Amino acid sequence: MKIRFQRKAILTVIWFSFIFLLLQVSGFILFNFTTVRPIGSYGYPLGLYVWHPTLDYLYKPGFTGHFSGGPYQDISFRINGHGFRDDPFGPRSPGQRRLVFIGDSVVFGSGVWEKDRFTEQLQEDPGVRDADMEVLNLGVNSYNFGHYLELARLRFMDLSPDRVIVGFTLNDIQEMDRVWPKKQVKAPVGNREPGIHRKWYEKPLWVARVQKSMGRTYAGRFVEYSDQILKPLLMSKQKMKDYHTKWMRTAVRYWSEDSNRARLRGLLLEFKEEMSRQGVPFSFLIFPERNDLLRPGEYSLPRKSVTGMLDELEIGYCDAYDAFAATPDMDSLYLARDSVHFTPAGHRVIKDLLLACSEAGIIPVSTGRDQVDSPGSGVLNP
Repeated sequence: MKIRFQRKAILTVIWFSFIFLLLQVSGFILFNFTTVRPIGSYGYPLGLYVWHPTLDYLYKPGFTGHFSGGPYQDISFRINGHGFRDDPFGPRSPGQRRLVFIGDSVVFGSGVWEKDRFTEQLQEDPGVRDADMEVLNLGVNSYNFGHYLELARLRFMDLSPDRVIVGFTLNDIQEMDRVWPKKQVKAPVGNREPGIHRKWYEKPLWVARVQKSMGRTYAGRFVEYSDQILKPLLMSKQKMKDYHTKWMRTAVRYWSEDSNRARLRGLLLEFKEEMSRQGVPFSFLIFPERNDLLRPGEYSLPRKSVTGMLDELEIGYCDAYDAFAATPDMDSLYLARDSVHFTPAGHRVIKDLLLACSEAGIIPVSTGRDQVDSPGSGVLNP
């Protein structure tokens, strides 16, 4: 009986090892020898967030890791000492100027390498380098305009910017309390250190870490990828439409409520006043959403509302809508099954738009800041 049980156990181990090896080889071939656009969530790794007394959460200084979504796990990133995905922020050299970008996951560059973000592409432009302009990226996923205002009150972590660009995503109208990463961290109580929220029914931390490690194997990534292929095949046409438009429908619902628009307008006024006190010019960069580009009559309310509000408050902005709409292959600008986040090609379009805005006077990357009349001034929609 004992020998029979041992034999079954050995055969079971061999069988599972064979299946794992088969999936591992299949995943290796799929992700290395075929042209695959990643499908599924890019994901944020375990341990990325830390508690912050004003912003609720920030990235852990010195953190290094990979995106946790299956096909995106080849993409690593690092967090500097200030808590942002960028090179270390050191003291400025004499004569150097700083252009600071704030925003959410689009500015952060979810799903792409750091070098492929529009901020890094802008930094490498000869005109920007010749102007001795340092471009800093302060993007944090799920931040909204309440967070941007708090960053301004914190004087952008004492980085002393000469110019600030707000990367505005169309759901940035939401309240700070509603963002999901806030639920991942907890504030200190008494002498207790801040940590991760855990409930009694959640899996132990070591189990989550093992799952993350297994998910980084080619076998785990192949299984996740296969699931993302099968899921759409099982959806009805209506469910498929709902799946692809959920994000934008939520944004439209927020912008449809008078109370939400009034709250954002008040925050914009506070932001403008704060920047005026600091004497720092600022502008907005409006990111386009794919459904709005495809069906503007159905989903145009958020973009028209925010641009109208900025016009009313005389705040300068660059709207990337027309630049994206003019691109023949729009699918190449967005991550697969994603209507918000950009591929390296999409980031490149944003970079080109920023240079056009610079020529129009909104973002003075090649001229002195004394040419900007006042915070928020600039030519609209170059």
